[in-house]
Amino acid sequence: MDIEVYREFMALATHKSFVSAARDLNMSQPSLSRHMNALSNDLGCRLFYDTRPLSLTAAGEVVLKHAGKIIGDQANMLAELRSLPAGGSDRILILDLLHTNALYVGTNEAVARAKRALDEFVIEGIATTIPFHKRVLDNEVFLAGDATTDFIETQMGDVL
Repeated sequence: MDIEVYREFMALATHKSFVSAARDLNMSQPSLSRHMNALSNDLGCRLFYDTRPLSLTAAGEVVLKHAGKIIGDQANMLAELRSLPAGGSDRILILDLLHTNALYVGTNEAVARAKRALDEFVIEGIATTIPFHKRVLDNEVFLAGDATTDFIETQMGDVL
């Protein structure tokens, strides 16, 4: 189902008139009517009473309550997707030592797995670099995918 139909539904619920809503949406009244019939059929319920002005059925009220959330969630998702680093760095290939199994994971999952592995790693009696690696995994520049060859000097200089 196209999410645009929810914008159209909200406009129709606000205007209470196919003609007025279609004008506001810059579309023809027959197209809006077809879209609302398709939405009604897809959802399996009647959304409007045939009154002048139009009024919502109980099912229409439920759809109206959720339509704004659906549109808002889509806008939030698109904003979050736009904020991801460019260049295809959103997947990481993890190979086992024998290269017999390959697993593609997203960067968030890879970082979470690495943190979990570092937390579970136990070495006693000697100092390790585990705390350093945990700091790297918490570093905003690293997490954003913006680390360069001078990462340790610029971001972790106190360890030198």
